[in-house]
Amino acid sequence: MNTVHAGQNQVLISFISSSKSHCHDQRNLHKILDLILKPRQIETLKLMSTSEFNTYFGAVPRASEKYIQSPSNWSIVRFKTNIVDDDEFLKTCRFKWAFNAKPDIVIHTSHETAICIECKLESGEGTYPANKEEIREFRRRNLNPVGQTELQRYIMEDLLGIQTKFIFLVQKSRTNSPSHSSLLWKEAFAGLNINGCPTFIKEQISHLCLK
Repeated sequence: MNTVHAGQNQVLISFISSSKSHCHDQRNLHKILDLILKPRQIETLKLMSTSEFNTYFGAVPRASEKYIQSPSNWSIVRFKTNIVDDDEFLKTCRFKWAFNAKPDIVIHTSHETAICIECKLESGEGTYPANKEEIREFRRRNLNPVGQTELQRYIMEDLLGIQTKFIFLVQKSRTNSPSHSSLLWKEAFAGLNINGCPTFIKEQISHLCLK
């Protein structure tokens, strides 16, 4: 992640909400899960050993006996049989995905507010899950896919408590939706002075703006 300070704003490029770190305090993790996921098996989870806890959520590549593994390592294919309730299953999936998501640019306009920007070329908004077996499980449970903006809103607002505006930076077809607004590449570059930039950067910007 690269950080650029622009006046009073902090710009985070390839903002990483994910955490690959592991937890050594199982009691604190239980409190977090109880607060966010409210699992029906919370009392059972509290009694589990470290290895049993990791196995319950299908931690990959294998369950550790030494520490609680990051939710980024949980496996939906493995934990689907342990979580029968569909609402709890969806909450658990979103929590796992939140540790893997990477918004392209996050501008912190204050401690409580931010702008989240996704840079798009040809592709549209992504959805979760993407794995074929996970998609089949969602269909079996009659669950709708989770949109990219929906997941980022969950991360920024529900988990981090930051009021966020979501913008898609696109080459053409500027359209707004209830979840985000759009900005053309040429509009984003219009206010920039690129006179001192190397030729290859000017050419790349021109290529983006002419599409």
